Amino acid sequence: MPFTSYLVSKFDHSHENEFFKDLSNNLKIKFGESKDDHVLLGNIGVSGNELDAIFIKNGQITIIDFKNYGGELTVGENSAWVIKPSNDKEVFVAGGGRERNPFHQVRKYRRALIDFLSDHSDRILSKNHENLNWGHLGGMIVFHKKISTIKNKDFGKDDKWFHISDYSSVVDSLDNLYSKNLNLNNSEIESILKVLGIDDSMVLANHVWEPKQKENAKSQKDGVNLQLIRKLVDPKTTETKFQKALEFYKTMLKVEQLKDPEIPDFYKFPFEPNQPLEKYRLNIKASDKFYDAYVKNFAQNFPKNLLVILTLNIDGKSIPLLYETFLANDVKSKEDLVLNLNQFELFRKSLEKMGLGEDLLDELATAVNSQNTLDEKINTLREFLGAAIELTKGIEVGLSSEGLFTAQVIAELNKLKSIGEKDVENTVFKSILMDLDLDLSAHPQLPLKPFIQVTRLNESQSEAVKKSFENPLTVITGPPGTGKSQVVLNILANAVANGYSVVFSSKNNSAIDCVKERFDELTNQEYLLRLGSKDYIFERFKPKIEKFLTEFEHSHIESDPSELGVLAKKIEPSQIRLESLQRKLKLINEIPIEIERLTAELKSVQDEFSRWKTEQDPKWYELFIELGLKTKIDINELNGLINELKGWDSGWFSKMVFNLFKKGGFESRVKLLNQSQSEILYDLVSKEDSWVQLDKPFLSSCRSNLEKWSSLKSISEAMRERFENFKISLENLEKEKNRLSEELRQLISEEKEIRDEIDQLEKELISLGSRFLNLSISTKTNFEDLYSIRKFSDYLPANQLYKSEDLESFKRETDQFLKNFNVLAMTNLSVKNSLPLSKGIVDMVVIDEASQSDIATALPLIYRAKKVVIIGDPLQLRHITSVNKHEQAYAVDSLGLVDIQPDYSNSSLYDIGHKTSLKLKIHSVFLNDHYRCHPEIIDFSNREFYIAKLGQSLIIKTSIKERNFGDPGLTWIHVKGEMEGKLNVNQAEINRCLKLAKDLKIKYPKASIGVITPFKDQKNRLQTAFFQEFQTSIIADTVHRFQGDERDIIILSLVATDDAPDSKANFINNNPELINVAVSRAKSALYIVGNHSYCKNTMERDKQAPLSLLARYAESIKKVKN
Repeated sequence: MPFTSYLVSKFDHSHENEFFKDLSNNLKIKFGESKDDHVLLGNIGVSGNELDAIFIKNGQITIIDFKNYGGELTVGENSAWVIKPSNDKEVFVAGGGRERNPFHQVRKYRRALIDFLSDHSDRILSKNHENLNWGHLGGMIVFHKKISTIKNKDFGKDDKWFHISDYSSVVDSLDNLYSKNLNLNNSEIESILKVLGIDDSMVLANHVWEPKQKENAKSQKDGVNLQLIRKLVDPKTTETKFQKALEFYKTMLKVEQLKDPEIPDFYKFPFEPNQPLEKYRLNIKASDKFYDAYVKNFAQNFPKNLLVILTLNIDGKSIPLLYETFLANDVKSKEDLVLNLNQFELFRKSLEKMGLGEDLLDELATAVNSQNTLDEKINTLREFLGAAIELTKGIEVGLSSEGLFTAQVIAELNKLKSIGEKDVENTVFKSILMDLDLDLSAHPQLPLKPFIQVTRLNESQSEAVKKSFENPLTVITGPPGTGKSQVVLNILANAVANGYSVVFSSKNNSAIDCVKERFDELTNQEYLLRLGSKDYIFERFKPKIEKFLTEFEHSHIESDPSELGVLAKKIEPSQIRLESLQRKLKLINEIPIEIERLTAELKSVQDEFSRWKTEQDPKWYELFIELGLKTKIDINELNGLINELKGWDSGWFSKMVFNLFKKGGFESRVKLLNQSQSEILYDLVSKEDSWVQLDKPFLSSCRSNLEKWSSLKSISEAMRERFENFKISLENLEKEKNRLSEELRQLISEEKEIRDEIDQLEKELISLGSRFLNLSISTKTNFEDLYSIRKFSDYLPANQLYKSEDLESFKRETDQFLKNFNVLAMTNLSVKNSLPLSKGIVDMVVIDEASQSDIATALPLIYRAKKVVIIGDPLQLRHITSVNKHEQAYAVDSLGLVDIQPDYSNSSLYDIGHKTSLKLKIHSVFLNDHYRCHPEIIDFSNREFYIAKLGQSLIIKTSIKERNFGDPGLTWIHVKGEMEGKLNVNQAEINRCLKLAKDLKIKYPKASIGVITPFKDQKNRLQTAFFQEFQTSIIADTVHRFQGDERDIIILSLVATDDAPDSKANFINNNPELINVAVSRAKSALYIVGNHSYCKNTMERDKQAPLSLLARYAESIKKVKN
């Protein structure tokens, strides 16, 4: 097969399919007549990564990623990629699934493919094929449109494998790439296709393509029931894009509210089958109790919405399965409701209680909601659930309350719509909201004088703390066990020490409690104040303030502020010395890598020199290099003689004049030139091209002689120049390698002293930092501040403040309060209770667990801050939403926000923050030192998640000696088991988990043990069994509930087994973060209880199978037990 194109599955977008087809056609034209195989693979998955294309031929394997852009391109290894189309503004070029730098994206894909091919080398390569190096595999970004200019900002030496091309040059670019280390014969190329799961059914020519149709976002979504989103979207033509962006996020929160209503009471009504389904009239007066509640509700200023549920009979059980929400504003009659039962949607809550996974619920909801009649919806339910389903005789109606905290966020988004757009120009808030650039020069740093540390900080942690005070937006990626809480504590401590106001926030209450508890331990008091709900403020916050004021008035002792200056002078030189030593210690790890690189480069230059030497004429190489001979010729003199000779040889008259008058003198000059050369060169030229040859005219022989010397001069100089360049390169590389080796030897000899001094300095700095922190707190408040502190407390909770004079006064008192208590903690949802909605009222907001947070609830918090710090991990569990993609797309289209493309349902706050930081060219910080898990446990997450998906590697610093509970590391206990009917329960696994826990509890009584599972049904059964045996000493829960927690020993029950529907394994495999979170909860020992052979073979059904990767990893370390 000279050229074959395979498409594993069609791309999601038509422009990608068209580009792939065009590329295939052009490659076929180029390589169609070749004897060797040339293969293009499209839309292929490799170890959990979706690659646009791979091109394979003898001497080349290239990963290709498509980008639908064109124009003037600016690229960088670590900075954002920007493209400027002609006569248009610059556009940010996004990376892959996590919106990262495109170079990082392709590098991640490259590493994944290298690892995959390396693991399967024995199935690919012919016998005795030993000189192949998968590391010579390349990567290429290919732009759909013409790239006019490429400006290279900061690429280092690691980019030789990386290439950039566009539609007009991609074929030639691929044709020109070759590496002898990837010499593959046709049989080996076919073997690569086999291990990648490619078969003849995927040949591009076998795909059937629909006729092209113009895409229309709204018409595509009309097949899905969008009545709820249509009721909520308010596309006012007079609103600005800024206001519409806020309206979008407000609408998303309203959808969440209405899909998850709080309904204290349901009222039952009889179903009348003779009524028309599309205009079914529900007589409200048929229930006296509901009618009374209904009338009272609509007499209120803010009436509740109505939820109407249709109950269906499933295998004899009455279950509420279809519903519609009626907005209070849409209800006109006080006597009856007109229902269109054909438009009712699936009520997911009931099916969640029945144990259906998220993937099945999504599929079922789409199938049911897209049907046009009630009968079609019921039939779809019957087919999908495989159950007898009939209409019952009942309809249930309730008044739905909106969640208070979400309602407060919606109110604040509404208020933000009313502010002047100019008021938020060049703010992080507007940049995140509208995907805009930011003038970084208008955001000054918050200087740290001094920079203190109250816990040990490694290099990446220290960088994260400092960057938080430097940049308007700082994104910190913190994988599990990398010390995110230490970063937060030190940010808060430095804020207090330097007088900056900071709010620490999260949607996760436990994250806030953990940081507050640790900060209180550092300060020996409750200086970090937490705010929250109305009840929390009255029951916890206000009593603390009163206690503080009372104690201050009766026992306050003035501290001496001058002591802060004394401490600062001690901290600064010690900090400088510590950072210097840490750089030295870092070199001990970096220098061997650089030496290895230099060694490889040295060998490469030596190989290149050897190839060059073999290409040279041995005769000239010996003369000009080995003997060092040089031509002693002045080039101007030589050229003068040649030009003069050409003149005399131009005609009979010139020749006659030459012979009569000039020959003797000219001959003498030529003779002198020849005889002034070395004897060896003179003899060589005289034999081949003497200036006097009896069989040739004098002028002709002279011309041959002079041109010979000219040629030798060119050959010798070019050869010597190239040789000298090789010599200098080799000498410099050798010299640098020796210098680094000596530096490394010296550092290794000093390593113990360096580590001892670092240890001493860190202890000293932590002590000084803690003293500085506590002294700073004690010097903040004086008696004049007490009034403002009490006044601020009196204003809380602030959600009832409406008068402008009250709001202005509250803002003034908040400013004053924050000078005394300048670190506060609260959730995203409770900020309205706690702080005025005023731009930049705090210097900084730090939002933790941002991967679990949506952007909408964080916007009011971000508006209140001058600087924003976002901390999260895109490979941990993400925020859960009930907004589906069709509803979101409808809102985007209707509000005219296609150019901004706000993304609520798919992107977390972390995702949007990271995307914005790349756009603004602000370097994010990756915390790379891992301290929690046994190396054997975290190595799986490192390889299959952080290296494979983020292109970042964890440095595992866990002490094995301290991880000695259970069987240290990862162990898979093979339990086949069976699924229990339609429940997600595997009793055999529960029994094995219980027995294992009993044995571990006896053998390791001091170890903390946790049991986790992806499925709620299994969790419920585990909790019952474990409570009976252990009460609360061993907790069993879902993976979601365990995020952010850790145990010495974790037992993971997977449930999925041979007789389980594919949806069970798919639920885990389609949510790979479940595996990453589950694995990384274990400090010392991880026991995986599940069907090993089943999980291992999920790779055959799903190439993106974390379960398979985990099973194969356990097998590779020989830790699978029965």
